[in-house]
Amino acid sequence: MSASFQIDEVFNVDVTHLFNHFKDPDKMRKWIYLDDFETSKIENNFSLDGSYSVTAPLPDGTPISWEGIYKSIRVDSYIEFTWTDSDIKDSIVKLKFVPQGEHRTLLHLSHENFPDSKSMLEHKAIWLENIQHLKEYVENPLPVPKISEKSFDAGGAYY
Repeated sequence: MSASFQIDEVFNVDVTHLFNHFKDPDKMRKWIYLDDFETSKIENNFSLDGSYSVTAPLPDGTPISWEGIYKSIRVDSYIEFTWTDSDIKDSIVKLKFVPQGEHRTLLHLSHENFPDSKSMLEHKAIWLENIQHLKEYVENPLPVPKISEKSFDAGGAYY
């Protein structure tokens, strides 16, 4: 059995802006497991046959990791890559970026080649959570405060 799923989500940003959040590791770090982006580790060689790897903590602190190889990239249009983690090997993720007007983009995500429906449902939950984080981040970006070396702690508040 080979299970798969699809997710469609419309974002209120243009295609280029959304596409860039899948290729830039600094931007990816801010929406993949949004609650703890500071400890997420993302390496990304965004090129045909380039590799990527992600390590991020689950809410309980347990690290989760996955990696893969880019199989197809069409700028502002399409990304296809493999996904390998502790449960699955070389599943396929396909991302289609479809303009929906001047500042709207439909992201069509499909993830294929799961060994069983349990694994497929677990990965779908991961994608649904991260797609929601991505939507929040790209549509309502909040600046992340940086604490400079000159800052000091005054009772829990940084100045």
